Amino acid sequence: MDLSPAFQKGADAYLPKAQVTFDRFHLMKLVNEAVDQVRRTESLTQPDLKKTRWVWLMNDRNLKAKQKVKLQELLQNQNLKTTQAYQYRLTLQDIFTIMNRHQGATL
Repeated sequence: MDLSPAFQKGADAYLPKAQVTFDRFHLMKLVNEAVDQVRRTESLTQPDLKKTRWVWLMNDRNLKAKQKVKLQELLQNQNLKTTQAYQYRLTLQDIFTIMNRHQGATL
């Protein structure tokens, strides 16, 4: 379901025993906002992070060659909180991909 409080309240009121699953789009939107917030905060002390917003938020296949190089350079620094946040984002995407494959196999 959508992350809207109205949807959550309605489901709780009218479907109290239902298992709730939030949709991928809205969850990834929240994750991307969190990654970007970490990058913004960290860029105050890490100048290399300035002007790298889309490097962290776009899927790798959609990055231009120059952006891919920049991302690989930044990923070398495992001490960056932005790198860690980005890795969490990738892990969540992998979980969704695995779940979709598994659901497709059982249909």
